[in-house]
Amino acid sequence: MAWRPFTAGLLVVGCQSGVLLWSLEPNSHITRPLSQATHLKSPNHSPVTSVDWSPNGCLLVTASINDSDIVIWDVDQNRSTPLRRMGAPCTQVKWSPDGCRLFSATMGSVFRVWNANKWTPERWTVGVGTIQSLAWSPCGSQMVFVTTEEPCLYALHFIEEQVFSNTSTPKQALPVADLSKTTVGEVEVGGRPQQVVWCPSGEHLAVSFRDTSVISIFSTSISKHNFNISPSCFLNGLPGEYPTYMCFQPRYRKVERATSVLTIGWSSGRIQYFPFL
Repeated sequence: MAWRPFTAGLLVVGCQSGVLLWSLEPNSHITRPLSQATHLKSPNHSPVTSVDWSPNGCLLVTASINDSDIVIWDVDQNRSTPLRRMGAPCTQVKWSPDGCRLFSATMGSVFRVWNANKWTPERWTVGVGTIQSLAWSPCGSQMVFVTTEEPCLYALHFIEEQVFSNTSTPKQALPVADLSKTTVGEVEVGGRPQQVVWCPSGEHLAVSFRDTSVISIFSTSISKHNFNISPSCFLNGLPGEYPTYMCFQPRYRKVERATSVLTIGWSSGRIQYFPFL
């Protein structure tokens, strides 16, 4: 599910029969929606397993594990446009923060990065497994991802199209961090990655794992042609807990020296907020 940007209470939920849009009153003490949900459906596009709003909130993109197409919705006009591709069904979709690119992963080794202006895709493949999780840099020039089988963090660098660009050298996804399981003191860290999230300032990146319960925090910096990443610290829960979901607090306004806050949902049901000062 995903909240629509720049609205007080519009929630979209992917479900077995398509997409539901709920209008909620944020100031109401009653948690039930004020009206019945709007139901969005597209032929052969169910169940919907991934949803994401464009950064300006104008377009919604959805993916279904039974459909190789992804669907772009103009919710206000009640119109949908499928981006048709042959191959394995899609599993994940995610806009870049600048709205210029759209990522889509499949149940196979293929993933695509779409130019959101021309709706033309770049096709990529991973060597082993499928895409497990990904995160865009705040500027949209970098994307990092992890796969289901490799203890490694990969990065892709995107540059603006140029008239006189050298296309003889293809872009490559480069390994930027080894996530192999190791022991730090008496604690096991690393292994097969579960989720990767990037803070809005581009300074902190968090990775959780399927094999261990400790979250790895990396310090990151981005320039026009360089991406630097280095280990920073580890976050651990209470005994017996493991992280089930993470996200950074979004930032819709540019605030100097704003604090990044990582929200962690632990397996016990506990919610933790971790600020980076």
